[in-house]
Parts: sequence; structure tokens; C-alpha cells
Amino acid sequence: MTYWRKHAAIPVLIAAIVLIGAMAYQFYRMKDDGMFVLKDLSGDRKTLDDVVISGQLGDGFHRTSWRLDEGRIDTNTELFKQPIWPDTYRYIPGGNKRIGNTEFRVGGNREFNIMSYERPPDKNDLMPIRTAYVTPSIRYGKSSNGNAVTYANPLEYGIARIGGKVYFTVPAAYDSTGTSGIYELSFVDWGISLVVDKQDYPARTVVEVPLETNVSGQSAGIDVLGLEAVGNKLVLISVENHALKLRSYDGASGELFGEATVPNFYLPGRPGTPSGANTYQESYEAFVDEGRSALNLSFMGSSIDHRFFLNFDLSTGVKLIDTVTVAFDDGDFDPYRGFYKASYKNGRFYILRAFRDARMIDNEPYYDLALPQHCYLYVYERSELVYKGELATDMNDDNVEMLSVLPSANFSYDQMDYRFFSKITIE
Repeated sequence: MTYWRKHAAIPVLIAAIVLIGAMAYQFYRMKDDGMFVLKDLSGDRKTLDDVVISGQLGDGFHRTSWRLDEGRIDTNTELFKQPIWPDTYRYIPGGNKRIGNTEFRVGGNREFNIMSYERPPDKNDLMPIRTAYVTPSIRYGKSSNGNAVTYANPLEYGIARIGGKVYFTVPAAYDSTGTSGIYELSFVDWGISLVVDKQDYPARTVVEVPLETNVSGQSAGIDVLGLEAVGNKLVLISVENHALKLRSYDGASGELFGEATVPNFYLPGRPGTPSGANTYQESYEAFVDEGRSALNLSFMGSSIDHRFFLNFDLSTGVKLIDTVTVAFDDGDFDPYRGFYKASYKNGRFYILRAFRDARMIDNEPYYDLALPQHCYLYVYERSELVYKGELATDMNDDNVEMLSVLPSANFSYDQMDYRFFSKITIE
């Protein structure tokens, strides 16, 4: 009896190891059992035959890679040996703009400093890398107040990159005068930026951008909305006297490749805007298609779910190919897990949209995070909706804990525990 008392822990330990191993094996077998299907809601799925859509759905503990090819969806789920901090970057106006693996932040007022940051692998902390400076010859207009300058868009809209070269233009408002430009930035290592002479790192003017103003009160002038890069081309986006304009320049020489104009494009509160005219917000989303040398733009209309999509071909000059106006009424945009993704191919717009169910009770935002999430795919051809489907998953199972504690003030939303879509591509 003494022997068995002394060694009783050994079979218990063995049994525990076997039980844990069996549970781990069962969990591993279940990793691909989660729901992930494409549900047809309307139209013909054959409209998806010539596109490939892929992405990831995951949190800090596992990740499902998925691929929709010729209307058929395949998935593969990876369980992490150790929790990995998820990449939760989402663009917030006035925040950092991510290009590739680098994030840029623009500071200053009249004299601008552009900081670049990088994130070490599997870390959530940004590390400052380099700094650049530029001071355009702009005189800011009446909409500016003292030292507070009014811009057409947040300053980071003016950042673009081609290879290792970074460019900047000021999103100048319609009543600014003087001369702006597209500038190639000269960076200095962040660690020594405080002890160097800024004059030793001048920005190179690639293109001059003369500004006109609403001097007489009869003209809407020029709003510079932003700068984008497609291949080796820089694309300046502006609204001039109620017309959207895109100009394409060579990133090295500044040579003008071409331009396109979209008339009757009204921004809110501009002089000369007709009464009752449809207006579009200055902020936009850009979707670059490098393979087809194309740029897709999305502007928000009178509400957050009323959007105007445009496709431009930049292979030779700039050519407007197609547009579509969409009034999304399926639910509300979610600032935490919502997104838009758009592409254009063979005469069709492909739009992927993640959103949440509409709030049922006004002025009760507590449960917004727990509302069911959805991801819909829309296909438009000649402005007609020809297909609508849902990427249906079991991600809403993650909301069970939220429902049990909200609206408790002790609840803390942690992206480690709630799956979200990322790395979406439409090819």
C-alpha cells in the first residue's frame, strides 16, 4: 500500500496527459469545421467566374485563409501555438496612413514634418524610423482662423509612395492661394532629426500645383483632395470649379501623362453649388489595381451608405471607364470590423463590404459591438446589380460574451478575442 500511495500521482499524471492530448487532437480536427460558405442572395454566381477573391478571417488565436475562385470557396485554418497580437490597423482620418509595411504621419501647420514608422514582427508598438520636412508657398484662405489652417482633407491624404521614394502634396482647400506642388521627400534618420539642419534635407519639387481661389465669391476654386500612386505614376486628385479631376504624372520627371474630368461633382458648402445638388464628401477611398494599371475611387454621398464608385484606366493617360452609384441599405458600417473593397474587371464592379446589423433602439449604442456582422459581395454591370452574395461565417459566435456583460462599464473590447476580415484582395 505504501508503494501505491507514493506513486499514485504517476498514473493520474499519465491520465491527465492523455486527456489533454485527446482534447488538443479534437480541437485540431475541429479547426476546419467552422462555417464558411458563399450564400447566393440574388443574381447569377457565374458572374464570379473571372475573378479570384481571397482574404483572412482571424483573431489572436487562429486564422482562416479563404479563397473564392470561379464561384467556389476554399478555406484553411491555422491554430497558433502561442497567441499572436493581431494586426488591427484601420485608417482613421487624422491618423496614420499605411503604405505597405510603413505608416506615415503628417504633422505641423504650414511647415510640415512627415514621420515614418514601422512595426516589428508580431508587435503592436510602432517604431519611428525617419523624418522629412517641406514648406510649400501657400497662403491659406478665409476659412482658416488664425494659426488654425483649414484643409480639404486630412494631411495624410497627401502621402504617396513609389518604390522607396515618398511624395507629398498639401490637401489645400478651395480658398488657398499661392503655389503648392508634389514634392519628393528627403528623409533623415529619426534618431538624429533634432540635431540636423532641415535645410540640408530639402524636398524636391516634382510638379508645381498653382492654386486659384474664390476671390470674387463666384468660383469654387480648387480643392486638392489627395495624391495616389499607381505603378510609377503619381495621380493628383482635385475638384476644380465643381468638376472632379485626375492628373497622372511621371514620378521621376513630373511629366504629365494625361488627365480626366468628371463634371457636376459638388463638394459641400462650396460657392456656386446649385440648390438641391447631390454632394460628395471630400474624403475618399482609393483601391489601386497595379496589374491593370487602374485606380478605383469611392466617394461617400449624402449618407455613409450612399457611395459613388469610379474606375480609371491609367495605362495610357487617364481615362474614366465606368461609374456606379450604390445606396447600401443592408446595415450600418462598423468602425471596428467594417470595410469596403472594390475592383473592376471585364465591365463589372466587384464590391466587398463588411457591416453590422442596424441599431434597433435609437440612442442605445452600448450593444453596437455585439450586433451581428456580415460580409456581402456585390457585382454591378452597367450600373445594375447582377449578383449579391454573403460570405457567411460563424464569427458572430464571438459575441456571446459581449451579450452577457453589456452595457456594463467593465466590458473591454479586445481584438485578440474577436475575429475580423483582413488582407482582402480581388484579382
